[in-house]
Amino acid sequence: MPSQKECAIARYDLRLLGGLKICLRHEEKGRAYVYRAVESARSLAARAVRQIIDSFCRGSVKELVSGMAEAKILSKGEMDTLEEFVRSRKGGK
Repeated sequence: MPSQKECAIARYDLRLLGGLKICLRHEEKGRAYVYRAVESARSLAARAVRQIIDSFCRGSVKELVSGMAEAKILSKGEMDTLEEFVRSRKGGK
């Protein structure tokens, strides 16, 4: 069982992450709340990236990916993997 200090820290963290209210569900277990994700981490990540694209990249996925490539955030292997994934989703090679 977490200590009172750990619980207080967790509650504070949850308040800071107020935007996650729509992403979490909680239930009472005794004197504690147990939080569970409402949607998958992958889905949340996709929505967060969309917000980044809209906020910082003028809505352009191309601008995001090219910026990451130019800043050497994506390795050649990662870019190759992305290319293969996109080609497979488009149904052509």
